[in-house]
Amino acid sequence: MKYILIIFLIYLFIRWFLRRVAPLFVASYIKKMTQQDTQSRSHAKTKRKEGEVDVKQITKKEKKIDKDLGEYVHYEEIK
Repeated sequence: MKYILIIFLIYLFIRWFLRRVAPLFVASYIKKMTQQDTQSRSHAKTKRKEGEVDVKQITKKEKKIDKDLGEYVHYEEIK
């Protein structure tokens, strides 16, 4: 009977903790992440003169063909 009471009290404490205290931790974590995101975005922006163009090139990756995959056969579709 004593063990059942202890388990029930632990259950009540965890339930109270998750409803009252955990949201405070989650809210502070979200606020902290929002501030970090805002700071990183402000540092990422660089001031440019009007009319200046910034071109970002994307490099193409070469296809890697596994030699163990098999032999490639070119075919034509017949109607």
